[in-house]
Amino acid sequence: MNLPRLALRGVAHHRRMHLGLLTGTLLACAVLSGALVVGDSVRKTLRGIALARLGGTVQALDWGERHFAQDLAESLAGETGADTTAALTVRAMAGPPPGGAVRDQINRARVYGVDRDFWDIVSPGEQIPELGPQEALVNESVAGRLGLRPGDDVALRVPRPSGMPLDAPLARGGDQDSITALVTVRAVLPDTMGGRFSLAADQAAPGNLFVDRNWLQELLELPQQANLLLTGGDLDADAVQSALARVWRPEQAGFSIRTADAGVVQLESSRIFLEDAVVRAVRELPGAQPALTYLVNRIGHGDKSTPYSFVAAGPVPPGTPEGAVVVGRWLADTLGVAPGGTLDMEWYELGSSNEFITRRGEFPVHAVLPMEDLAEERALAPRFPGLSDVDSCRDWDIGMPLEEEALDDPANEEYWKTYGQTPKLMVSFETGEKMWGGRFGAVMAVRFPAGTTDADTLSRELRARVNPEDIGLAFMPVRELALRAVDQAMDFGGLFTGMSFFLIIAALVLLGLLFAHGMQRRAVEMGTLLALGWTPRRVRALFLLESLPALLAGVALGTLAGGGYAWLLMAGLARFWPGAVAGAALRFHAGGAALATGAAASLACALAVVALSLWRAGRHDARTLLTRDFASVAQASPPASTVTQASPPASPVTQASPPASPVTQASPPASSSSWLARLSWLGVAVALSGAAAILLLRPENPSGAFFGIGFLLLMALLGHYARLLGWMARRPAPARPRWWKTALTQLARRRGRSLGVAVMTACGCFLVLSVSAMRANMALHADGRASGTGGFGVYAETTLPVRGEAAALFGAEPGAVLPLRMRDGEDAGCLNLNRAQSPRLLGVDPARLAEKGAFGPPELWALLDAPLSDGAIPALVGDSDTAMWGLQAVTDPERGTTLEYRADDGRTVPVRLVGRLPMRLSVFQGMLLVSEENFTRLYPGEAGHRAFLLDTPSAAAEETAARLNREHARLGIEAQSAVARLREFYAVETAYLAMFLVLGGLGMALGAGGAGVVVLRNLFERRAELALLLALGYTPARLRLMLGVEHGALVAAGILLGAAAAAVAVVPLIALSQTTVSPIALAGVFLGVTAAYLLAVAVALAFGLRGVSVGDLRGE
Repeated sequence: MNLPRLALRGVAHHRRMHLGLLTGTLLACAVLSGALVVGDSVRKTLRGIALARLGGTVQALDWGERHFAQDLAESLAGETGADTTAALTVRAMAGPPPGGAVRDQINRARVYGVDRDFWDIVSPGEQIPELGPQEALVNESVAGRLGLRPGDDVALRVPRPSGMPLDAPLARGGDQDSITALVTVRAVLPDTMGGRFSLAADQAAPGNLFVDRNWLQELLELPQQANLLLTGGDLDADAVQSALARVWRPEQAGFSIRTADAGVVQLESSRIFLEDAVVRAVRELPGAQPALTYLVNRIGHGDKSTPYSFVAAGPVPPGTPEGAVVVGRWLADTLGVAPGGTLDMEWYELGSSNEFITRRGEFPVHAVLPMEDLAEERALAPRFPGLSDVDSCRDWDIGMPLEEEALDDPANEEYWKTYGQTPKLMVSFETGEKMWGGRFGAVMAVRFPAGTTDADTLSRELRARVNPEDIGLAFMPVRELALRAVDQAMDFGGLFTGMSFFLIIAALVLLGLLFAHGMQRRAVEMGTLLALGWTPRRVRALFLLESLPALLAGVALGTLAGGGYAWLLMAGLARFWPGAVAGAALRFHAGGAALATGAAASLACALAVVALSLWRAGRHDARTLLTRDFASVAQASPPASTVTQASPPASPVTQASPPASPVTQASPPASSSSWLARLSWLGVAVALSGAAAILLLRPENPSGAFFGIGFLLLMALLGHYARLLGWMARRPAPARPRWWKTALTQLARRRGRSLGVAVMTACGCFLVLSVSAMRANMALHADGRASGTGGFGVYAETTLPVRGEAAALFGAEPGAVLPLRMRDGEDAGCLNLNRAQSPRLLGVDPARLAEKGAFGPPELWALLDAPLSDGAIPALVGDSDTAMWGLQAVTDPERGTTLEYRADDGRTVPVRLVGRLPMRLSVFQGMLLVSEENFTRLYPGEAGHRAFLLDTPSAAAEETAARLNREHARLGIEAQSAVARLREFYAVETAYLAMFLVLGGLGMALGAGGAGVVVLRNLFERRAELALLLALGYTPARLRLMLGVEHGALVAAGILLGAAAAAVAVVPLIALSQTTVSPIALAGVFLGVTAAYLLAVAVALAFGLRGVSVGDLRGE
């Protein structure tokens, strides 16, 4: 009979054995495949969300707070042939109308002004309702949070656009920073129809409202303007960018060209300041003269002065020395100054934190010009909203502080009414640039003398010399970036496989024990084949071939069961552990690749376990297998020279004989026992000393250290347990043994098996107990400056920027509020399952944080001000978890990961991660921190501060946060205690720990099954021995009691060793209030594990002792 046929016969004959093999394989395959399917489901869900939020959008141009002409989309579409649309978007607050029911205001909403072309790209083929004025489509997120239905009204508050950066000294004041409007819900737009539209790589649903573009333009006073371009089609970003460079016109990007009566041509921008790239390009043209205008606080001569005067820095009469001034006749007469005299001037310089610093200087007067000669300066002066368009000085409303008394100056008021914005004084551009050039720019206009150029020529030159990408008109491959963010996201398949690792190992161990037990029952069969001349290799091949059908069937059924296991895991994620996936609504995807990978890996592991068991069984000779005398073989054999002196440890039968002399006792080499003792005692000493040191030092987060110490102690205790088993194997048998001593002595008969059960049980018990207790207490050390709160009590963000003194606004003591600048971006923290491509930036004051000692040592904050050799901007990652998991970044001043950001002026600027905040979690999770000075250089258009830390005692933090939310809802504020913010972030880890506890518990249940199999193996090997004990007078009850004590001690040893080691890791955490886990809960887990193992032993004894009788001795 050939090998395959013999194997098939064996499958049929030993079907009960192979059923166990199938079961073990099925369990391992189901867990492994299910974990991979969950990871695949997360990845495909994220991919589906990414595609749903973009629709057919392939490339996008987002100009932020700047605006271009909407007909740019038509020009681009005509050049590329691709679908293109222009939209107007603005961040907003959305809430109930005045007098409506009290509902939560959405502070991070987004309003999109769109037309039909927008839906053709974002939601092609769908029937989207047409929108009229003051009508809106709201997405499911907004409708759900506000409880909206079609026909309901929604109140919107949006920031008022400003051509000039709002932080600029001459920008309009802050009294009218927002616009309110009431819209009616036309329909609720499903996520699948474009309601989820967003350019940010984030699985969280945005709060979107879509309105008619023309109506939003009218509301914002931005006629025919947009700030978002979307394209579809197959063109890549470079092709679209090249097409844009061919078709754009300067006037579409906010540039204008004016021609004065005298023929002077002037290039201007709707944002007042010209970009550096534009200035560099046009200054190469013949006759180009840059110009700048500023409002100074005071001009004086002797004891006379005039307040608040415009000064022009630009073209001056030939021969004017550098640093000298040319004054108008009115100023000369008012101050009594003439050429050769000196004027003193006072003005404000704007700091990086928006503080106004007073500067002074003295300037020689070179010439006096008639007021008529300054008429051209008045005609070409920039138009400042809140200043140029008012009739009285008293009505000026600009960003810089103005003194009421000075505004009431009669002479100055008369000058304003007569001459308006005519400059009282002129300096060269170079002189003005040194005094008033800043982060917003230094050039407000470029002039060309009459006859040097004309408007059309200048427009053509500007278009030819300036690449729109250099002024920020740059397309991003948003679809490519979205898919990259998904592909680079955390490997949830690996994560859930790791969390299920103990369960998988337990299933494989159970598989190995079941197979070994089956092979032990077939030892005579294997011995017979060897006795008939079969080689050990051929015997192993037969049994391996015989196991294949069961393994393959187990893998097939396990693959199907893996889908069910994955479904259960995902149901648990949705119902019990939503924090593990940041609340994302996962969709089940049983991908073929994940199932195939799980099946292949499971089959390989199962084959390895079976092959190992066969190798171990094949080490026995035919005689041993035929007699099934495994007890003596299991002992550690002495050297060959001492075989005649050795005898196996006493069994219950041999213990009835006189004790053997010491000469006949085998013992392991003294050297190995000595080394094991030394290492074990050293491990205990190091573990206990380390625990004492941590209790004395009390570090902020000692969980990991205690876990390591507990594991070290576990290894040391297992070493002592191994020594105990060796001692029990060596000690002489008593002449009249007690039944309970006989029971305990049996543990040493199979020392390796007993130690293996103890190791598996102890490790599982230790992991489950210690990991479940690693839930950190976020409130502990919250007042400390080195904690994740930095010692601050409240963290707040606003939708509208705060441009004034935040402490006064929030009713706090001076210096008690730390304002932070914010650039919107993607969350790089644990609440975003995607890999952030452009994380949010915060501009901080390193000096103030270093002075307070907040979040880290001064040396860490000094890194933000240290210049880098390649010109990159230094940044700190918000916490360690963000660096390690969110960005998977290297943080180092020289080798740190470099990210690219696009500045307001269009430059691509490298940002290097030079360090990270040392704590695992901080209130800055998911963000990058740069110095405020570098932030304002990159983004001068980001007005004011939109994030704040309040130095409030933790006891009053909740009350303070509630007050801020109540009193400053108009700003769109979201304030919360810093501890509450940390708890939100920690919810992810809490969910992981809860999942691990459940999965570990299932693994312990399988481990208990494995212990039961070990009991069955022991009983099978000792069946004749048990029959002899019955023949010698042992009652069945006494026999069950003795075996129960023996095997109960077997599992109890492992449980107690694991619990003792876990106690070293857990009890100090509870004593230090470092964990939020209840001791009662841990006690419940311990009792549950103990009960599961004892139940497994009891069931195994009940099955194993069935049919044992004196008749079993007939076969001996």
